[in-house]
Amino acid sequence: MNKLLFTLSLFLISSITMLAQNYSNDWIDYSSNKRYLKFPVAQNGIYKIDYNTLDFAVQLVGKNLSEIDPRSIQLFARGEE
Repeated sequence: MNKLLFTLSLFLISSITMLAQNYSNDWIDYSSNKRYLKFPVAQNGIYKIDYNTLDFAVQLVGKNLSEIDPRSIQLFARGEE
C-alpha cells in the first residue's frame, strides 16, 4: 500500500512539474538580426512601458528608438503573441 502511494505521489509531482513548464523558447528566431527585450513583471496585470523606459532598453541593445517602426513591435508572453 505504501509503495503504491509513493508511486502515485511521484507521478503527480512529475505531472505538475511538466504542466508548469509547458512553454519554451522555440518561438525565438535566432537566424535573423532581430532584437528581443525582456521586461519582467512582479505579478499578473496590465503594465505600461513608458517612452523613457523603452528608449533606455533599446539603447542597451545598440539601437535608437526613433529608427524603429512602431508597427514592427510585437509583444509575447510565454511564447505566444
